[in-house]
Amino acid sequence: MKLIQLTLIFLFISVFSQAQKVVTNGVVYEVKNNTIYKGETNVTDTLSKEQQKNIFHLANQINKAKKEALEAEKDMERKREELEENRDELEKSVSKNKKKEIKAREKALKLEKKAHKRFLKLDKKYQKAQKKYTRLLKKGKLSPVDEENWLKKLEKMQKKLERAKEKLTD
Repeated sequence: MKLIQLTLIFLFISVFSQAQKVVTNGVVYEVKNNTIYKGETNVTDTLSKEQQKNIFHLANQINKAKKEALEAEKDMERKREELEENRDELEKSVSKNKKKEIKAREKALKLEKKAHKRFLKLDKKYQKAQKKYTRLLKKGKLSPVDEENWLKKLEKMQKKLERAKEKLTD
C-alpha cells in the first residue's frame, strides 16, 4: 500500500515538474512556465500572440487532464482501500458471528445433556420407588395411610419425570 502511495507521489511530481509537450500543426512545442520551446530553443517571441494563446491553452488542457487522471487514480485508490477495510471488518464480523453460533450450539448441547441426565436420574429413582412400593405392598407391610403416602409420592415423581421428558423433547 505504501508502494502505491509512493508511486502516486512520484507520478504527481514527475508530471508537474516536466514541461508540457503540445503538438500543433505537426510541430512539437514544450511549454515550461510561461515560455515555449521548440526543441531546446526558446520560440516564445517568434510566435504570434494567437499561436502562443493556442499553445498555452492546449498545455493547460493537458495539465487539467493529467490532474483529473491523477485525482481519479487517487480516488480509486482510496475506494480500494475502503473496500479492503470493509472486507476486513466483514470477515471479522463473520468470524465473531460464527464464534457466537458455535457457543450457542455448545450451550444448547450442554443443556440437552443435562436434561437427559436429569431425566435418567429421575427415571431410575421412580423405578426404584415403584419396586419398593410393590415389594412392601406384596409383603403387606403398608397401612392404608402409608399406602396413600406412597401413591402421592409416586404421583409426584411421575409428574417430575413427565416434565423432565418434556424438557428433553423441547
